This record gives sequence, C-alpha cells and structure tokens, in this order.
Amino acid sequence: MNGNKLNQTTGSMSATISTPDESFVGGSDFAIEKGSEKFYLRARMDLPDGGWRYLSFQLPLSIASNGSNNDLSLVMNPSSDTEARANYDLFSEADGVQLGSRSGKLQITYDWKTARMVGSFNFTSKTGDTVVEVTAGKFDLTGISDEVSLNEQTTGTGDFRAEISDSKTTFIADSVGFEFIEPPLEPGKSYWIIVGGKRTDLPPTSSHIAVFLRKDVDVGTYDLKSNTQVWVSYFRPDEGGFFLANAGKVKIEKLPKTGNAKGSLFASFQINENVVTVDGNFDINDEVAKA
Repeated sequence: MNGNKLNQTTGSMSATISTPDESFVGGSDFAIEKGSEKFYLRARMDLPDGGWRYLSFQLPLSIASNGSNNDLSLVMNPSSDTEARANYDLFSEADGVQLGSRSGKLQITYDWKTARMVGSFNFTSKTGDTVVEVTAGKFDLTGISDEVSLNEQTTGTGDFRAEISDSKTTFIADSVGFEFIEPPLEPGKSYWIIVGGKRTDLPPTSSHIAVFLRKDVDVGTYDLKSNTQVWVSYFRPDEGGFFLANAGKVKIEKLPKTGNAKGSLFASFQINENVVTVDGNFDINDEVAKA
C-alpha cells in the first residue's frame, strides 16, 4: 500500500543538546501517532554531513485531552500514567546511537478538538560514561495520525464495507490496501494495517476504518477490549480525528502476509458523547513487501 498519511502532522520541535554541543531544530517528519497503547511524537533534523537526528516521545493515552496541563516524569521504562519516555537519537549512514531518558520532566497540553499538543521538556541520558543533557525543549504539533496511508496510488484491490450505527448509508471504501509496519524505535512491535478509506467531495474529507494485527497474530476471532495484539481505529475528520474501538470482535479468515486479507469486524467506539458501532467485512488483495 503506497500513499500519504491522513491528517499529516505539522508544527515545530526544538531543544539544546549538551553532547554533542548542538541545537536541535526539527525540520521534517513531524508526527503525533495514536497507537493501541501510546501516543508517539517525533521530529527529525537533517545535518549537512548527511547524518540526521530525531527527538521522540512515548506518552500514555490517558493524558487529559481538554487542553489542561499534564505533568509527566520522563523515564527509561514508563510503568504508570504519570510517566513517559523521551529519546534523542543520532544517525549517520554508518551507524546510530539511541539515547533514552534516564530522568526528566515533560509538561504537555492536549486538545483533542484541534488535535494539537504543546509541550516543554528536559531530560538526562547517558552513553557510556558521557552524560547527555537535553534542555530548553519545546514542541507545538497539530494533526494526529494512526500510520494509515491512502491516496490515488494505493495498490490494493477488493472490498471493505460496513454499516455504521449513526449513518443512514453504508460505508463502502473507495481505497483499500494493507501494509506491514516496523517501528524503528520499538523492535518486536511490528504489525499489519488493513484499511478501507472513503472520500467525500462536499466538503472534501476522507474517513477510514483500519484493522491492526501484530506480526504473529494468526487466523481466528479476537476480542477488542484492552487488546494490544488486534485493534481497530476509525478516523472521523469532523469529530476530532481518530478513535480506537473499546469493545467488539474481529474475525481474521486470511492473513495479509498471504497477499489476501479477509475477515469481519463488529467494533464499538466512544465518539465524544456517543457510542458508535461498526459492523463490517473486508476482502482485500495487495502487494506483500514484508512479513
């Protein structure tokens, strides 16, 4: 599946780095991504010598979304809703060094209505005997993604349709596909995305339903409540963006690694004040790049 991410993130991110002595100013690959367990934020800075840097964060999904302040401790291995992780990563064509937060603080506000996150941060990391201080950090990012990519060049063929409880018309996707994702900073967390997208002309918007499967998931039926192996997202651009199913089931009949993804779903979403159900099925053929 080849395409552009929907609701692409824009904004800024910067910080001062003690070792190497440099200023980080993000220039590309800005992202707020909403996964099944966490929010992922990042920005990239390219260097004149061909190297590049990343600043990234992993945040709990439970942070307040009404624009109020969240105070989080930055640690290496977050284990509570008041902890998060930050990384400063240095890459060249030859190698890379990933520096996780040993200690630090992050203050962040999140407004779901505008899909905007604004934060300030500082943290300490270590490489060998060298302590690395990241200070005067700040970001202002708008636009949330769930890693789904769709455009007119999407390579999949087939069908993805669903009945939506608060809609009088059937959701019939005009773009379908699947893709294998390997998160660069989380080895072993790879997954498949199976997606159907639908566009409307007036106003010009795109919505989509996506089924996510961890790499080792087999055919079968899976409960969606608190499941980190199989989950479903629903993108509704007029109602705040992305929503994760909090109940329901997904039945997988054929796996995407075979070149054919087939199955059905009944998923329940809390969309603002309303419960919305999606009752659908999919049967999609696409290119298989990795498995």
